[in-house]
Amino acid sequence: GAAFVDGLPLPAFAVHNAPAPGFSLAVHSGAGLPLADAAFELLQQDRVVLCRTTDEEGGALFAPLEPGEYTLQETQAPADYRPDEAVYAVTVAEDGGVLINGTALSGPLSLTNAPAPGILFFTVTDGGDGQPVEGAVFALQPEGAPALSAVSDAQGRVRFPAVPAGIYTLRETAVPDGYAL
Repeated sequence: GAAFVDGLPLPAFAVHNAPAPGFSLAVHSGAGLPLADAAFELLQQDRVVLCRTTDEEGGALFAPLEPGEYTLQETQAPADYRPDEAVYAVTVAEDGGVLINGTALSGPLSLTNAPAPGILFFTVTDGGDGQPVEGAVFALQPEGAPALSAVSDAQGRVRFPAVPAGIYTLRETAVPDGYAL
């Protein structure tokens, strides 16, 4: 086709669209797996400008953005993970370049969410009558670290709070009177 201005034909021309200024981020587990459902807020002068949640590939796009100074923070981590608690300073330059904490961003901002500590909870009962057993001592031994210890309460409950992800060996180390190891 041809293009005309005021009825006069224009010589050949091309239209170039520049991408909207902004940035993307990618959230992964410590093992490098993409994490969906990490929620972020981008703020400018304490006002929320954009809210984004990572997709199945762990990505989120923050665009279009006007030139200026922003802060980025994770507001909710995916289930079973801890949020990245850092607050990132984001600068969008007039030319569309993006700085994160003063460093030029040349690809997605890569963030890692660590697994949330779990709770190991179980009940100790008498093998004969099914009644709770108080005073049984257990050791939870992580690979290469000191053992954690817990004792069953009057209801036979044993609880190891805030157990980091890892491989463990659980051993009963002492029993109350009348029981054998």
